[in-house]
Amino acid sequence: MSERICKRNVKSGSSLSLVLCISFPIAIFLCGRLALDAFIRLKECPSLSPHSRKGLAIIYSRYIFFFKTFLNLYFIFSLLDRARSIMRTSTPAAMRLTWLGLFFILLGLSQTPFTSGTALTKSLAELSANCRQCTRRSEIVVPMITNSDWVLKAFWASLATGVTRANQLYNTSSVLLQPVSFSPVNEAALVAKAAQNYTLMGTTVADLANVAPAINTAVQNGTAVITFNVGDLFLAQDNAMNHIGQPESVAGAKMGGRMVALGSTNIVCIMHQIGSAGQTQRCQGANAGALAANSAVTFTTITADGSSVPSLTATVNAYLDANPTTDGIISLSQDVVNYYVTILQTRGQTNTVRLATFDVNLDIISKMASNKIAYCVDQQQVLQGFGTMLLLKTLYMTRGQKLLTKILLTGPSVVKSANSGPISCRLDNTQAGCVATLASVRFFFLCSFLCVGLTYPKI
Repeated sequence: MSERICKRNVKSGSSLSLVLCISFPIAIFLCGRLALDAFIRLKECPSLSPHSRKGLAIIYSRYIFFFKTFLNLYFIFSLLDRARSIMRTSTPAAMRLTWLGLFFILLGLSQTPFTSGTALTKSLAELSANCRQCTRRSEIVVPMITNSDWVLKAFWASLATGVTRANQLYNTSSVLLQPVSFSPVNEAALVAKAAQNYTLMGTTVADLANVAPAINTAVQNGTAVITFNVGDLFLAQDNAMNHIGQPESVAGAKMGGRMVALGSTNIVCIMHQIGSAGQTQRCQGANAGALAANSAVTFTTITADGSSVPSLTATVNAYLDANPTTDGIISLSQDVVNYYVTILQTRGQTNTVRLATFDVNLDIISKMASNKIAYCVDQQQVLQGFGTMLLLKTLYMTRGQKLLTKILLTGPSVVKSANSGPISCRLDNTQAGCVATLASVRFFFLCSFLCVGLTYPKI
């Protein structure tokens, strides 16, 4: 019927009727399509918030209303056109029946519900923004194991942000695992447990005696393992696929060499995590670097309990009392360096004892600007977490392709107050003078792939 109407309107030259013939079907189609879109999003996203579900329901109801409205108007228009033809040739009784029919159609249209209430402040896309997240399952799940605390320790919390960013970008998810307290034995148990449930794993290597054998067993049983942060010297023993981090002995050498270059001659390196292979390598490297710069330097390594602030403070104060000529302190982590700053301030030795630390954050940069910390050695821990997830996702997506380069270096680099600006912006790009968009860390790995190439696993 509508085809005949439109043909007749074309012949008669009725522009209004012709517009209605074209616009009504388009409007009906669009409203129906949008209502269907809202309906699908409601059904596919059961975990949407109540506010989002209510908003989508309102949008769905309104599109349904407009769909019914245009559909009814289209039929009314068609009936009116038909009635006009009938009235030209019909009896008065037929005309009355026609008008009665039109009246009931209009009455039904007037009763069509229109959903009202809370005004919508978000669009359909905004209300269903989490739709893909709640329906898209992660392609891989990776346990990430550390020898410290992912939450309470600032360094590891920073490394975890790299893991989170990779998860968001590459559709992966991670399980952050840690021992109750620092213990290579407990970390080895976590590695063994994770290997029973996962085929991909990232972990630190707290020591050679306990953790490395657990990793080796996991690899032999088919788990792909990448070590990060600490463990570069143990690749031959643990057979991990790659290590992402800095060579701790090289980082230590840079630390010790820089301390001597600034004029220190009596240096102490404080190990606050007894049994940590990484801290041992750092102090040994710092000793070698300091003596290489000046063979007359006095270099001492002491141990302290970093889990107890009173014990740590007492140990450091006792050492400084017994060695009053000490003019350089090496802190092995950003998590304890503030305790040393407080100790030196209390003793009034901020200007006479040079303090340096491993790792960097905004607080350390601020203290370097005020000369409370001389410099630090950065290893880009965010990149370590991001890179571990990226390489494991690449292994999964390419069915076993991996980098030939076993160790991917994220450090070390010496950071001073003079060159800390770019790093400060990297840590917080909302500061004045910083570019709003961070440089993509993927560039680092793109270069690795282009320069080194890929190798296929043996079949």
